[in-house]
Amino acid sequence: MARRRNYSGENLDGETFGGGKLGQNLENANFSGAKLRGAKFQKANLRNADFSGAEIGGAKFKGANLKGANFTNASVDLDGSLPEVDFSHTHIEGTDFSDAVLTRANFSYAETGLSNVGRILIIVITFLISIFSAFPTAIITTFSTYFLRAPRKKPSFTEQFLVGIYAFIFTAFLRTLLINFNLSAVSIFLVQIGTAMIVVVLVGAFIGIAKDGFKGDITSTLSTTLPLLIFLIINLLLIAYGSTLGFDKGLAALFPALKAIVPTLGESTQDRWFTAILGALIGAPFGSWFAKSAIYGDKKFDWLWDTYMEFAARSGTLFISADLTDANFVSAQVRGANFKGAQLRRTNWRGSRSLNFVLHENCYLQNPEIRKIIRGERVKERDFSKLNLEGVNLENASLKNALFVETNLNYAKLKGCNLNEANFNQARLVGANLTEACLTGACIEGWKIDETTILDDVICEYVFKEKLPGNMAGRRREPPYPEIFKSGEFKEKYGKDVETVQFRIRKSDNQQALDIALREVVQSNPEIRPESFQQIKSIGDDVIISIRVPSRTDKASIEQKFQRVYESVEKERAANSEPESYSDLPPLEFVLNVVKELKEIMSSTDSSKVINIDGPVGNITDNIYGDQNSEQTVYYNQNQEKTIVESAREIQDLIKQLEQSSPSASEEEKIEYVNEQAPAILRQKIVKSLQAGGIAAIDEVLENNAYVSVIRAVAKAWIEEA
Repeated sequence: MARRRNYSGENLDGETFGGGKLGQNLENANFSGAKLRGAKFQKANLRNADFSGAEIGGAKFKGANLKGANFTNASVDLDGSLPEVDFSHTHIEGTDFSDAVLTRANFSYAETGLSNVGRILIIVITFLISIFSAFPTAIITTFSTYFLRAPRKKPSFTEQFLVGIYAFIFTAFLRTLLINFNLSAVSIFLVQIGTAMIVVVLVGAFIGIAKDGFKGDITSTLSTTLPLLIFLIINLLLIAYGSTLGFDKGLAALFPALKAIVPTLGESTQDRWFTAILGALIGAPFGSWFAKSAIYGDKKFDWLWDTYMEFAARSGTLFISADLTDANFVSAQVRGANFKGAQLRRTNWRGSRSLNFVLHENCYLQNPEIRKIIRGERVKERDFSKLNLEGVNLENASLKNALFVETNLNYAKLKGCNLNEANFNQARLVGANLTEACLTGACIEGWKIDETTILDDVICEYVFKEKLPGNMAGRRREPPYPEIFKSGEFKEKYGKDVETVQFRIRKSDNQQALDIALREVVQSNPEIRPESFQQIKSIGDDVIISIRVPSRTDKASIEQKFQRVYESVEKERAANSEPESYSDLPPLEFVLNVVKELKEIMSSTDSSKVINIDGPVGNITDNIYGDQNSEQTVYYNQNQEKTIVESAREIQDLIKQLEQSSPSASEEEKIEYVNEQAPAILRQKIVKSLQAGGIAAIDEVLENNAYVSVIRAVAKAWIEEA
């Protein structure tokens, strides 16, 4: 064994342990707690070295032997000032990266796997379990062969037949030895243990069928479960008879035909041998069948493979609770790696091998179709509804018509994805990156996004707000047919202000139904106040109303309620042949009338007053500026109060900017910062709005604002300067 070298706690930033000294032997070296930023270890022998707690940002380990090394609690710099730590082409079998911070780490072409001790342990455990009966022998032999051999092709029928033969011969040989040495009681005990194992596996299979919801047609379900049920009953009866009569006698009582073949069944040592061999003959083929089914993804038996992996991967490469955000495993061999509790946001798995041989929990690696996609393969199955895909990296994947209903896609990387006609109904996309994604025809009903969702350069002609059978045009299409989004319009509409609910009013809409729908929305959402009406935008003959709501508000439910009320009223009026009681106003004029009346009602001091759902709107008295026939934005500044609220919000945003960098800033520092940063137009707006009511108007309008004292002091100074 090489002499141990101790570099613990030393500052070795930028030092070279490879490069010109390729193949330097640092086996068992101690680098725990050392500063190793930018250090070079290319092709060094670092077997069993200790890097626990080391700072390894920008370090180069390319081609090094890191088998059995300890990187627990090692970390890289998160500010991006250094290149990624490079573990490409390394051997990291049995290496421990538990609790390490390895953001952007490069593991491309790395080789994970079991330590030598782990391999020996698997072989020993396989042999010990094989002692019990042919049934577990066939299962664990299949699993171990599949896990350890290279290449790792799924077992064929011929291979499984040979495994069954081996399990039978091994068990028959062992039990013959036991009986010949007058240990038949031990043999029968092992038979009973093996039978109990069969019962456990079969019960697990039925639980798997139940959890899967008995999917598939009834014929296939019966053809699968009936043999299992018969086998289960036989084994239960064998255990019951064997415990009361003795195993051989129980077998003879259960199957009288065997008594005719073997008259002395249950009366001699030879017959006990016959019983033991018969048990092996039954257990071997079923064990082979169950193991093969588990490897091929049969949901009745996949828990068997998961149980095996829980054991096997414990001596593999450990990434337990490591932060692997944006890490790169391109073309890496990840067999036997343990990712339980690891942070795998946007991790790149393209071309990686043996993803089905890793240990994980409650993440996107659970789904076999997702494992194929993240490796760069094409899949036919595209229903990912209700899955937890948080942080999955699907960059450039082709997922047209995919279903993501109620799917967790928070922090997912969907850059460049083909998501045309995909269904994102109630999907969560907080922090997701959809840069350059294709979304034409997608359903975004109730999707959850926020200011961290990236919608840069999204390629989209139109989307649907609701996924219903039949005609998808009309109010459910945005923008309305035959319009399409211009470049950048999708982001402007859905990414500019996620705390805004928008309603598009079209010239062809039923104005009476629109009026009732808007009133119903306002009445059923008390958080909507007069100042909530942010913007009225005229686009040709259409008008878009923007209403600001609190961030906690379910904006999708508000939009859906508006749509349902509108369609319900429109159908009811048409069914009853009721005449239109509204004059055919231009959309902009109609909207301003409705909004004005709603604001007047909400501003009323009579808190018990109910909005008249059926009443027509009044006449417009506001001035409209600009050419109404062209695309324009009309900011709805009907009174002094609205201008004060808007200006206060802009000042408040400036204060919050300061608080992000200086959380303990004093009131004087906040006033000084606002005075320096506020644009001239903001000063003019607030001075003009306070000319009539003076500074006292701020206290009245902003009674509960946490920054009212700063806003008051700033406004007072601006008025005096004016």
